[in-house]
Amino acid sequence: MKLFKFVSCGLLAGMLIFSAGCSMFDSKVPKNNTTPIPDAAGSPDDLNIDGGNVGKWGAGADDNSIGTAQGDWRPRPDIKFPTVYFSFDRDIIGASERTKLERVAQYLNQQQQLGLIIEGHCDDRGTNEYNRALGERRANAVKNYIASLGVSPNRIKTISYGEDKPAVPGTTPEARAKNRRAELVPADMK
Repeated sequence: MKLFKFVSCGLLAGMLIFSAGCSMFDSKVPKNNTTPIPDAAGSPDDLNIDGGNVGKWGAGADDNSIGTAQGDWRPRPDIKFPTVYFSFDRDIIGASERTKLERVAQYLNQQQQLGLIIEGHCDDRGTNEYNRALGERRANAVKNYIASLGVSPNRIKTISYGEDKPAVPGTTPEARAKNRRAELVPADMK
């Protein structure tokens, strides 16, 4: 039994070292495919998205979103914030992603009634437990950055889905890159 535990731990450590080493080969971050956030003076109502349908930043969270599990907070399906992408096995926010978050924080600072639910996600590589922890670190990294820009941490909640809710099915490098993300769900705080 002790030998089995020793071998199992050795295999797990080897897999973690191997996956960390592979991260240098898989560092592409997908291009921003989200609807742009308006300037500070602009209004989300002014955006023309989805082939001519006027809305607020696109289709936001649906009823299956985390908002129903976040107490009295309710997602705002009429508001869509951009998705933040991460490199493989990383929870560090890249420069282009920081720009997105700065614009989100600016909007939240103007809309004090809004809260933010941050959902951390991963691609399919790694164990469920590891991906859940990585998704949590990603969500917390986004929360900390937005809070550093003046948004009260009391207005931000986080959750990790790990690999459970992929944005794109599949195991191609492109699909995996789009699954390594943090979704920003605006919500009414009750």
